[in-house]
Amino acid sequence: MINFENCEIGNIVIHKVGNKYEGGELTISDNCFLPDDPDVISLLKNYFLSPFKKDAFYNFQAYAGELENNPVYAAVNTIFADAGAFYAQSVTIAEQLFEQSNNPNIKSGELYIVYFRNCNIEEGLCDAVGIFKSETKDTFLKIILNQHTYQLKSESGINIRKLDKACLIFNIRPESGYKVSVLDKTNQQEAIYWTNDFLGLQPSNDSYFQTSNYLNLCKDFVKDIYNKENDVPCADQIDMHKQAI
Repeated sequence: MINFENCEIGNIVIHKVGNKYEGGELTISDNCFLPDDPDVISLLKNYFLSPFKKDAFYNFQAYAGELENNPVYAAVNTIFADAGAFYAQSVTIAEQLFEQSNNPNIKSGELYIVYFRNCNIEEGLCDAVGIFKSETKDTFLKIILNQHTYQLKSESGINIRKLDKACLIFNIRPESGYKVSVLDKTNQQEAIYWTNDFLGLQPSNDSYFQTSNYLNLCKDFVKDIYNKENDVPCADQIDMHKQAI
């Protein structure tokens, strides 16, 4: 179970990652930043962390037999070893994402690299590195007072209740590829690009995925037996189910 109640944001940097396939560019920020306003910090914590609710964890895959050959693993590993390397390694992570953004279906967006302290997970308190990408912009109406008359002005911005892609790497079991929680609310093809191509993750061999795989096997088995016993075309089966409802 993950608990972020006492979690603190230690550092943030934002880079802009374009679509390389369409000639987009990678725009690197000059510096990290940390808001002074506690209300903004609270909003950011909610934006970054509230979507993580499932106990489904992943590990980084070893490339060519070595974890250090996985670019994102190597960058995060360096950050955990030396906090002063945060900015430089954030650039490495952004470059890796840009190299994988070579498909017409991949959207450009802002990439946030965030350092968190005091994340409470099953193994206890630990630090974490978060990698987030926002792609969807919303239009907001802002009320302004102009010469004693209230008016409306439209602005484009990020909806703090919509996080497109994210992952949290907890500083737990580095020798096994860390403990990673991942999120992608877009389509399946983009989920593969984010989880496999960019991050290089694989499901952890834990009870969550074992149970999930077992349930999927049972579901496929029951479906196969049902189809064989009924020997009815799929289209007719759908009609039968509709009539039964």
